[in-house]
Amino acid sequence: MALLVSEAAALEHNGYWEQALAVRDSAIAAGEALSAEALTSLRLDRVRLLLRLERPADAQQALAEIDGLLSADATRRHALLRARSALILAQPDGAVAAMSEYVNSDSPAWAVIALEIARTLRGAGRGDEAIDWAERALGGALPAQDRLRAIHLAATELDIAGEQERALARYDELRRESPWRDDQAAALSRMGALERDRGNLEAAQAAWFTLVNDYREYAESSEALGLLLDSGAEVDQLTIGIIRFHEQRYVDARNAMLNVLGSSGELSEQVAGEFYIAAIHQRNDDAASAALGYAAVIGRDASDPLAAESAMRLADFAIAAGDQLTAEEHWRRVMHEHPGYERAPEAARRWASLATARGQWLDAAQRFRDAANSGADFWGDRVRQELLLWSALMHREAGDLETGLDLAEKVVEVNPVGYYALRAAQVFELGTIELMDLSTDEWLARLTGEANPSELDIGTLSHWQAARDLRLGGFDELADRMLLALIEELAGDPWALSAAAEYLSERGEVSASARAAERVLGVFGLDWTDAPPALLRLAYPQPWPDVMRLHATAEGVDPLLLWSLIRRESLYDSDARGLAGEVGLTQVIPLTGSDIAAGLGIEYQHDDLVRPELAIRFGAWYLKRQLEGFSDEPAMALAAYNAGPGNAARWEDAAALAGADGFLAALDFNSTRMYVQYVIETLAVYRALAEAGP
Repeated sequence: MALLVSEAAALEHNGYWEQALAVRDSAIAAGEALSAEALTSLRLDRVRLLLRLERPADAQQALAEIDGLLSADATRRHALLRARSALILAQPDGAVAAMSEYVNSDSPAWAVIALEIARTLRGAGRGDEAIDWAERALGGALPAQDRLRAIHLAATELDIAGEQERALARYDELRRESPWRDDQAAALSRMGALERDRGNLEAAQAAWFTLVNDYREYAESSEALGLLLDSGAEVDQLTIGIIRFHEQRYVDARNAMLNVLGSSGELSEQVAGEFYIAAIHQRNDDAASAALGYAAVIGRDASDPLAAESAMRLADFAIAAGDQLTAEEHWRRVMHEHPGYERAPEAARRWASLATARGQWLDAAQRFRDAANSGADFWGDRVRQELLLWSALMHREAGDLETGLDLAEKVVEVNPVGYYALRAAQVFELGTIELMDLSTDEWLARLTGEANPSELDIGTLSHWQAARDLRLGGFDELADRMLLALIEELAGDPWALSAAAEYLSERGEVSASARAAERVLGVFGLDWTDAPPALLRLAYPQPWPDVMRLHATAEGVDPLLLWSLIRRESLYDSDARGLAGEVGLTQVIPLTGSDIAAGLGIEYQHDDLVRPELAIRFGAWYLKRQLEGFSDEPAMALAAYNAGPGNAARWEDAAALAGADGFLAALDFNSTRMYVQYVIETLAVYRALAEAGP
């Protein structure tokens, strides 16, 4: 019986759900050997599996058959599973009744379930009841994301119900607590409207002025501008022009900027007016007029940040016209005169790279070194390492291996675990990273100056108990957020975080365990080379080893590379979903999933990729195809995995040097560049752990 129960759990964990259901059914059929409590738990496990298999009606039937005296844990779980089944079947009354039963028993996750009740009631058009439940939820312990959801729900429903004063209070709360600017802009917009409706024009105008001054890129600022003008408020012409520009109302924007140029005595405003008129010409495909305007910006005040942006745009015009010398001069000016400007590193790269493209290796080497020194105080370690590595590579191309090696060693000194240091060590054969030989407790004792101050029992913490209830009750997304709240609760205590990482790992909470272990390093501001292997194995786990071995071996893919990719794509969360329809550990999008399924000769439903065995199989197959298409070079294959093989082929063709370094330099999607670097850095950790042994 124990073997059957264990086998069913392992099959479910790996994503072989049909097989897990069959084994669990066998265990239940032979359940005489189990206690009543253990048999009930097994039957509830079966219900949760039926929900995973999208069989909610069967789950409801199975729940109806579980009767008798249930323990407190089983009663709570029974209620949550009933609620989950009813939600899937679009039965709001049944869902609300089951969730209310859970909340009213003062259960660990009562606050987040109260919020789920509020959301369900709102969806059913029962706004007044939804308000009560949302405000009840706000009286409990909610993860940060759920607290914002509850505030937003209460605010909007109070607004709809005409409860202006209470709605205003909630909108103001949302504006102050949310870190998201779109939340803030939306809240300010409604606050302005409500204050206007209450006859408080001064307060309404204050909200609208905040929108037009601080949120110019948002649609709410456009509405606020119209309301301010309608109310007789005076709005400066520069603000009007910028907002009209974002609205793509270029005639109105140009008129406003001409007014700025004609009336403002502020040099910065004149520069802005000149810049936006030039930008309007550029949007209208009048490059000649735009170029004159950008030159005028620089002429008015060469020290203004908009002068730096103007120079970048003039450089683009020059490149389009085939005038490399003029482009170089613009980039050099930005690099030297505006090192703090956000695009200054880009200017430096492009200035130096033109010499690389011409095959002028020593000139390029000097340019990259000059750029690294110019931006040393502004651009951060990663950019400095990149530029120094390129100087080293250029010396190597010129045959000066000694200087190249010296520069490569400097790259490693800056930050030995960054992508460019890893690349320098590989290209110039500088050796590998060795891990320390310490237990986690010894390491923590050295850093904190004390032995473990307390034996914290993670299982007694309210956030863990709530997460456990939610996970067993089928509310996985809520469980994940509660685990994040648990980690935040422990964030300043490295001993507690370490204990949580171990505890969560033992219970199959791989993603949360990795987050907790990584936070331990964050407490001390250390990188992974300064951490003990035991802690690193929690931060960089190797979950689903049997499935990984099966599919990585079948495709001939390094499992460490695939685990590194999974860490970046989903942080080991098999239920992860992305905004473009990405699903599962390897975050496959629908179109790519269809291609992979065709290549494997199987049929699939996209949501099936929440199964680890299928996600790993798809990821291994697709990664192998990219490796085959790009000379087995991991950096290129990873870029193709992230941005598509078409883009990767374009970058390969545009590279000034063959191989990974030239490819990455040609890569013009910053998000993909960061993706590749992250995965390669992660792979270095996995390989160091493999070298360290078990």
